[in-house]
Amino acid sequence: MPCGWLEFGRLPFSTTGQKVSVCWFFEGARIASGLHLPGRSIEIATPQGWQYEGSLSQQFHFIPSGVREGADG
Repeated sequence: MPCGWLEFGRLPFSTTGQKVSVCWFFEGARIASGLHLPGRSIEIATPQGWQYEGSLSQQFHFIPSGVREGADG
């Protein structure tokens, strides 16, 4: 969903090609479509003990609108 104050993206997490789902606040003019990162690098916060293996980021998959997950056919 479009949102004027929040950005979401799947960003590289390591040199092995793993990506994590990340959200951040965005303030300012949007001069183009796409991600508006706060800088050339971004620091992410995770819960203590978090690891990529078994995380929702590792298991990420896109489900188009109108499709129920787990539905047959």
